[in-house]
Amino acid sequence: MSRKILLTGFSHYGIYYINPSMEILQKLNGVVFNGFKVYGLVLPVSIDKAPKILKDKLRILKPDIVVGLGLAPRARNIIIELASANIAHFPDYKDVDGNTAWMKPFDHNNLNVLSTRLPIFKIMESCCKNKGFKISIGISIGTYLCNIVGYEILRYAHKNSLPGGFIHIPPSTDLALRLGLNNYMPLKEMLQAIKCILITTIEEI
Repeated sequence: MSRKILLTGFSHYGIYYINPSMEILQKLNGVVFNGFKVYGLVLPVSIDKAPKILKDKLRILKPDIVVGLGLAPRARNIIIELASANIAHFPDYKDVDGNTAWMKPFDHNNLNVLSTRLPIFKIMESCCKNKGFKISIGISIGTYLCNIVGYEILRYAHKNSLPGGFIHIPPSTDLALRLGLNNYMPLKEMLQAIKCILITTIEEI
């Protein structure tokens, strides 16, 4: 019986009507790596709905590894984020339901910070240094919806002593061409990099 990887991403939102995180999920859903089967979960860009959907999936699936993906429109590389803080703050942006957030903690009223549980040193050595994938390290997921999902992933990972973390990805070539962006990465290259990250994580268990 395969062990389980939960891989999350987001649906389209705003002008980003192609979301490469969702495209990667669609290609990896059901794939088995070294006895670990990938379960893809597409989340809405909604502060009310996304955390509830994720919590329910974690409770039912009980995955052995959890990795979240999110689009970072200005990114040029894949970014493995080091930490998530217990706060949502996006007063100038709206989610798909039209909601904003002002200094809103979502795990009681304390400013907990959770660190990634992905084997980042091994990933950077194997996938970046040895295989040449464009991967960098970020300090924080931020304070938008990616952070809310990332915090839930890290809370589950820490509670169960399992690998887990959040990864930002740049626009795909298709999205960049449609929006006139000069920062992008081919979807095929992103897909291979995410595969490398997942396989390296499995090898470290």
